[in-house]
Formats: sequence, structure tokens, C-alpha cells
Amino acid sequence: CDGDSSSCAGCMDPDYTEYDSSATIDDGSCITLSSEYISVPQSFELLGAYPNPFNPSTTIRFQLPGQSNVTLDIYSLSGMRVFSTDFGNMVQGVYSYNFNAESLSSGPYFVVLNSIYGSESQKIFLMK
Repeated sequence: CDGDSSSCAGCMDPDYTEYDSSATIDDGSCITLSSEYISVPQSFELLGAYPNPFNPSTTIRFQLPGQSNVTLDIYSLSGMRVFSTDFGNMVQGVYSYNFNAESLSSGPYFVVLNSIYGSESQKIFLMK
């Protein structure tokens, strides 16, 4: 694919390039790799959580344009950190993290993703 969406199967975003691996992070911070063509990002972004609202788990997606240490924190509306994980050094790619909020009470929370490329945040809502 030369980046022109008319010559590709599906639509290519100009901020992405092709790459032949993908990763999924499960609750145990284990990374599972698969070999299939995916789009690799050229920018740092928290892609969002789905479903949102959720009960009791949601998948948080994010992308990295290059190698970086990455942390994910979740805060309550009062500003208390209720969850934190350090993914360590990660390479360029698109990632998914399955967050289980079974022990938390219903309400709004804030997801904060940090890397050397900056910080991104998103509001999520747990409904029990």
C-alpha cells in the first residue's frame, strides 16, 4: 500500500504506516503478539475506552509513535488514584488494555496515560 486510500483495502489514515505486528495487554500485563498487518501510529494518543459506560470491565486503547515508558492511572472524581500500572518500555504500536473495575463503586473516573510523548486523559463511567 502506498498510503493512497483508493489503492488499499479499507481506508488508510495518513498519520499511520503499515507494520506487521499487533499487541494486546491483558489484566496481568502480559503482551500477546500476533502477526497481521495493522496500522502503526505516528502520534501519541489515548484512543478511548469501550464500552463506555461499562460494567465491570472496559478496554482502553492507546497508540505510541515510538519507544517510550508508559504508565496508566485511573482516578476517581475526587482525584484519588484508584488504579495504577507501569507498562515499562514499549515500542511503537497500537495497544489495548483490559481494565476490570469490579472492586470500584459506580460513577465517573478519569483515565490518564503518560509517556515521553505527553499525557492524555479520558473520562469513563462505571455503571453497576
